[in-house]
Amino acid sequence: MKAYKFLAVASVLTSTALAQTPGFFVSAGGGVARINVGSFTVYNPDASIQGQPQGEALGAVDRKDNVSVARLTAGYTVNENWDVRLSYTGYGTGEAKVAFPLYTGYAWGVGGGAPTFQRHVLKYKTTALTLMPSYTYAAGEKSRVILGAGINYGMTTSHFEETYITGASVAPVYRIPTSFSYAEETDHSLGYILSLGFSRLITDNFSAEVTGNYSTFKTKVPTSPWATRSKSSVSATALSAELALIWHW
Repeated sequence: MKAYKFLAVASVLTSTALAQTPGFFVSAGGGVARINVGSFTVYNPDASIQGQPQGEALGAVDRKDNVSVARLTAGYTVNENWDVRLSYTGYGTGEAKVAFPLYTGYAWGVGGGAPTFQRHVLKYKTTALTLMPSYTYAAGEKSRVILGAGINYGMTTSHFEETYITGASVAPVYRIPTSFSYAEETDHSLGYILSLGFSRLITDNFSAEVTGNYSTFKTKVPTSPWATRSKSSVSATALSAELALIWHW
């Protein structure tokens, strides 16, 4: 009988220690994300561009890039299993590339017998506001597992930057620069976020949290003097690993 009473008291004390009382929290953290931009194509609208036949398509050949992530979050703990989080996230600048060979015999001075490519570089930078409810459950006296799903409002600026690369040599005529930048375009889009995390209590008010996040947003395929887009915007996904410090009160 005494053993049963001891177990009952221990159970109550343990559940009390694990319970999260309602209250606010803030967190700051960051990490790295792998961004994958959807397929897109650009075309040459001008027949006078030497080395690039008019109308030829340049298909995206490198659409994945690693970028940094910085995230600020404010949240409210509803009860021991649920909280709601509002986050502001900034991603570093990413790149997606399209390329095709320049042809010998045109005015680009292709030489050396090695392939020469014109490369269009799509540069993009995303910030996002995220609203995400999360479900947590105890994985020990001071540890919790977090599952979250929410909505992303993404704002992505992008532009094309053209460069010319070669395995041998390229000598552009008409003193055309080897690098350009074009005006930025901005895309506003709704997407979603899925999150899986693990948190560990450090003190009564501080904890550390490691999360893996899968987010979606859109980015523009901009116009440029030398490229006509086949679609105005494409979907992109970000798979990130992040570490954050959280203050509860």
